[in-house]
Amino acid sequence: MGYSTVLGMRRGVSLLFSGAPRAEHTGLVTLFTKNQNTWNVTSNISGEQIGSYFGASLNLLDVDSDGDSDFLLVGAPLFYQSQPRTEGRLYVYTLSEQKYFQRTLNVSESTTGRFAVSVASLKDLNGDGLSDVAVGAPLENEGVVYIYLGDRTHGINPELTPQRIPARSVLPGLQQFGVSLTGQMDMNDDNLTDIVIGAQGGIVLLKARPVMSVSAQLSFSPKEISLNYFECPGSNGFNALNLTSCFTVTERDQQHRISGEEAECFSESECGCGTRNESRILRSDGFVVQFSAAVRPAGFWLLLLQLLHLRAALC
Repeated sequence: MGYSTVLGMRRGVSLLFSGAPRAEHTGLVTLFTKNQNTWNVTSNISGEQIGSYFGASLNLLDVDSDGDSDFLLVGAPLFYQSQPRTEGRLYVYTLSEQKYFQRTLNVSESTTGRFAVSVASLKDLNGDGLSDVAVGAPLENEGVVYIYLGDRTHGINPELTPQRIPARSVLPGLQQFGVSLTGQMDMNDDNLTDIVIGAQGGIVLLKARPVMSVSAQLSFSPKEISLNYFECPGSNGFNALNLTSCFTVTERDQQHRISGEEAECFSESECGCGTRNESRILRSDGFVVQFSAAVRPAGFWLLLLQLLHLRAALC
């Protein structure tokens, strides 16, 4: 007992979890609760496979950041499954009001890299208001870290593919990348979560990037393209199509504040007539770029294609 430990809180009660990965051959996790100055054993949970090293890594996930631990994360890095072939498993347990375990989810990856030898709860990475999870597989090639998005029901969102961060994409020469993890800090005061990852003989600091959302809207006047005119009559715009495009770019940080982000928006009309007006408005929910252009039907598809290219560049 004591191979791994994690301390948490739920409904004002202190919780202490201790892992014993070789206990009873299958591994054991014990829950202690504090009564005044004494820690008492409340419950135990055993692993399901001999030699799986169940309890080698432990962590608690407060998925909604309200101060109460919601899920227990237990690693069994030597768990083996032949079909499909996997080595290592992460168990996710819901903590009920009675402080007993209820298994919610099993997570494995197609690897023989001792998946879940380390596990860490992370502050919100993608701006959805939920804490996320990092899992290390240090013997998968030179080492890999998997990032899972949080979920209120399961702790980890089972429907989304995790981000896979291999050691070779971070720094050549790393070995056993992901042997240890932590992700509850902001090292450079940019309001984004940073992750510290252990490797053989060193550590790696990975900085999060801001999450940007881009939306685009197109409006036409008239709504249907006139087929009666094929030439551009100089300054007369009666036969032109007016197209208005509006791009909104938003950024959300871990404190759920909305901030604007400037975007360049341009498009050239094939027709020499008409006007192009551009305005930028900073709203409470993001940055809006809006312009209008008058084009003839022959140049409409070229302009639309340019707009699509612009949207792809912003994304």
